[in-house]
Amino acid sequence: MAYVMIAVFPIEELPDVIREFVTSGRVKVEKPNYEGNVVKATPELSKKRTKHPIGHDRNLLLEFIRQTGDVGYDDIMSADLGIADQSLAYNLNYLIDKGEIVRVGEKPYRYKISETKKT
Repeated sequence: MAYVMIAVFPIEELPDVIREFVTSGRVKVEKPNYEGNVVKATPELSKKRTKHPIGHDRNLLLEFIRQTGDVGYDDIMSADLGIADQSLAYNLNYLIDKGEIVRVGEKPYRYKISETKKT
């Protein structure tokens, strides 16, 4: 077990006291080897949502409309697919332009899978 010695003496005598203490043979002077203990800092992992591949939201939307059939905008929002409002509006318009889904009726629109795809 290591012991700690506390001594009180004038600061001018410090070099003499240290020399005497070290040469007494009761103290081992060991310099730590820091070279082997170097730990590189690793950056924190990002807490952002991971990026999905292109078309991931569209595929989720298409699958939901396929399973549900005739759906409205509110139905899609309440399903909590993890698609943001702006992204949802963009993807609905994109799928309509591609001919994969069609709007049904007047506002508020309903959406369903197109029977015939545009080519």
